Amino acid sequence: MNDQNELCPGPAVDNPGKMPVIILAALLAAHLAFTLAFFRSAISSPDANGYFKQARLIAERQRTWFSLESPLQFVAPHWLDAGDDRYFSKYPPGLPVLLAAVYGLAGPVAALLVNPWLTVLTLLGLYLLCSRWAGRWWGLFAVAVMAVNPIVNHHTLFADSHAAASCCLVWGVYLLSAWSEDFSPSKGFAAGFLLGAIPAVRYAEAVFGLGTGLFLVLFVMQNRRALKPALTIVAGAFLPLAALALRNRLAFGAFWKTGYGLSGEQTGFGLEYFMQNSVRYLSDIMGEGAGAITVLAAAGVVLMIAGRGTRLRGILLAGLIIPSTLLYMSYYFYAGAGGTAWPTLRFLLPTFYLYALAAAWFLREVSAGLRSGGRALAVAVLVLSVCWGLPQSAAALVMQERNNEPLAEITRVVEESVPAGSVVIAPRQVQQQLDYLGRWRLADEIYFGRKRLMPPVGETGRSGRPGPVSGMEERRETLEAFSGPGVSGLSKKLRAELRHWAGTDSTVYWIGDLERIRSLVGENDIIEVVAELEMPASGRMSGGMSPPGLEDPAEDQGRTVRAGGGPMMGVREMGRPFRGRFGGRDSNDARLTLVRWRVAQL
Repeated sequence: MNDQNELCPGPAVDNPGKMPVIILAALLAAHLAFTLAFFRSAISSPDANGYFKQARLIAERQRTWFSLESPLQFVAPHWLDAGDDRYFSKYPPGLPVLLAAVYGLAGPVAALLVNPWLTVLTLLGLYLLCSRWAGRWWGLFAVAVMAVNPIVNHHTLFADSHAAASCCLVWGVYLLSAWSEDFSPSKGFAAGFLLGAIPAVRYAEAVFGLGTGLFLVLFVMQNRRALKPALTIVAGAFLPLAALALRNRLAFGAFWKTGYGLSGEQTGFGLEYFMQNSVRYLSDIMGEGAGAITVLAAAGVVLMIAGRGTRLRGILLAGLIIPSTLLYMSYYFYAGAGGTAWPTLRFLLPTFYLYALAAAWFLREVSAGLRSGGRALAVAVLVLSVCWGLPQSAAALVMQERNNEPLAEITRVVEESVPAGSVVIAPRQVQQQLDYLGRWRLADEIYFGRKRLMPPVGETGRSGRPGPVSGMEERRETLEAFSGPGVSGLSKKLRAELRHWAGTDSTVYWIGDLERIRSLVGENDIIEVVAELEMPASGRMSGGMSPPGLEDPAEDQGRTVRAGGGPMMGVREMGRPFRGRFGGRDSNDARLTLVRWRVAQL
């Protein structure tokens, strides 16, 4: 099959013995140990809630939706009503299915460890792919560069879907490359399945199908014997895509409808955004995204396309990288002005592994011509990448640890102090974590004076343009319905609903500022301090971004409030005070109090 090998050359010829494998094992073990040193068993973003709560629903109820038990029930920003009192996450169920399997077998903490292991698997796949294309030592180079990349490491613990999408892409390309050499049905089916699963993990990453589809068509056109074997790839891709389409039909009424349609996510893409974002994107990719390997990767792709024997490889990489980059350049969401661009660059994370692959291949070609000079360049790039990436990776993981540690501690106290099934009011960041565990009935804090809704994002957007909406918009009418005169700022209707939901003893647990709580409860109510915790007054998530539709009003700065005075009975304190900061932001610490509140009948 000389024509086939010319199009997709086989593995690079090198025989360095066992040393690269030993070094690879050490690198992967070191990376896993490094990231897990910052692991805390909690989620701290609305995105994470959209995936991990969905996983719990699949594991416990074999469905991806829930219905409200009460109008006051907490609904995280990325959950929206499909129109029949069934609330769906706008995110697809691909990753939650995997998480649900681990959740069912080993529990919620084990499910939180899936992403770190997916990152390790992705690095392993990158090594195998790069070894096939450039040799094992260059595979180690690619792994080392990505192992210190700060966006890779940040999203290893961020509990979202980018690690899973990256894993599917890298292993899909590896198996596709391996299939192109021997037409193995098992490799072809596995490649198709993983590449076809990507839209079930992240809808927008369906654009990767353009690159793989183009590669497959060109490959078959130039090698007719590949036509029948290529059907195994198509069959593999059909399976996850058909499952996703069927689920969407059952959930949203049509095979082609997705959860993005509930939020109007399609309104967030446009030429206007591309014109605004494209130059900044290119700058940020080189500065905060792929770093020193960016230019080398671009040169590698161009050189591959220019070479007759490597042309299809270059077309494949270009077909994967360019459409995804153009898509997200056209997306309304852009963070980075005055801060880090990581929240934006995370969308391109799967392509950064391909950057490392192309850069390693290019450096190998350069080294073949320049010998010691080329290897010196590779060493310089590696050293630069480590010096740039490792400190930022540590900073990113420290930030994530600071986000999650107070939530893990609060969860521990709630598990010890609050009976399962009790109604709990808490700040949104706490509710997102408790919502994942699903052991309590959560009342949304927006009804209790802590937050207020902004003008509808779906109508004007924060920047005055149309854009996607969040689940917060759907709470507006309910919020207005429970407003009005009452007792100490809480309407009679609100108190009546709360008593009804809480059950016979009318007991509710409230995590918040004690002085604020005391100002809202009635004089006939009884509140009892259960525990005290310390966390930031602002409570904002990583990057200081609040979800669309929700705004922090001018809030009281954190003050230590001592129990006593007013209608207090049986005061006791449990647990130890805990200090933490969300988002790694220096701010005044506020003391939160876990209170048992018996709501009196008016």
